[in-house]
Amino acid sequence: MSKPSDLETEREVISRMALYAGLNKEQSTALLENYRAYSPLVKKERSNSTALTMKGSMDFVWHRAMRALDRMEMQDIRQEPANNAIYFTVGKISDKELDIEEDELSQSSWIMQLFTGVDETDLANDKSRQYRLEFTELEQQARIRVVVKDARATQTTDEDGVTSGTALAEQLRDLLADRLE
Repeated sequence: MSKPSDLETEREVISRMALYAGLNKEQSTALLENYRAYSPLVKKERSNSTALTMKGSMDFVWHRAMRALDRMEMQDIRQEPANNAIYFTVGKISDKELDIEEDELSQSSWIMQLFTGVDETDLANDKSRQYRLEFTELEQQARIRVVVKDARATQTTDEDGVTSGTALAEQLRDLLADRLE
């Protein structure tokens, strides 16, 4: 995982590289006047643990999401552009992808069995493995909001107004955010 940008450190490194490359101090300063720090495309929402926003047009984000789902090896991916939704079934996800260390407890837990003990013929009938991505265009920000929802749209909102979904939906959002970037 990458760490947040540190503008001062970035400017110092670029300045030193410019001097090393043969630019003088004035040229290096002129170069840094136009420098803009890297801004990530994807931001995870704090108020909703199953949502993220991404810079770009609807088509751009849609195609990136389709490619990300394919790379995540999701099954039965079905697009419904009229509903701004992509439906998919969670196949087998490795411990490495979920950032889970292998131990006896993780191997015996029901959630690990949900991810790893999959018979491909049962995937289509298992509602607990069916998810969808819902896309919403945020007009003012030129961003697209993507929400991961399960088949039953299970979500709760606590007293602070923070929305959360199932543990798998939250993990899928995190995996998707990594793959979209």
